[in-house]
Amino acid sequence: MNQNSATASDSDVAGGEATPAHREALKGHLGEVGDHLKQAAGIAGETLRGAASAAQEQITQGRERIRSEFEETTECGREAAREARAVGEEQIDMALARGQEFLESARDLIREKPLAAFGIALAAGWVVAKLGRR
Repeated sequence: MNQNSATASDSDVAGGEATPAHREALKGHLGEVGDHLKQAAGIAGETLRGAASAAQEQITQGRERIRSEFEETTECGREAAREARAVGEEQIDMALARGQEFLESARDLIREKPLAAFGIALAAGWVVAKLGRR
């Protein structure tokens, strides 16, 4: 309460009606209440704006960290795919080289022992024909 406000004593009230002094005191007190409410609302608004700003900043930082992690994950995935491709190509090259070596070995054997090669081919054909008839 404002100490400078006019206060009325019980003798100022006549017949249950407020005297002008009481009315003025009431107006003064209500004015103070209004001022305090305005100040409280202003403080609450500032607090909410500050909290919203801080939350927005944290959301933005979180978004950036997530984006950064996804970019790193994507790059790691791409690198793994490149490595897998290189390994696969190496395996294919080795298999082709072995196949070439096998064919070269078979050609050399046929040149060195043509009669034995003919006999092996004839026997292999006969076995395949027998299996195919069943």
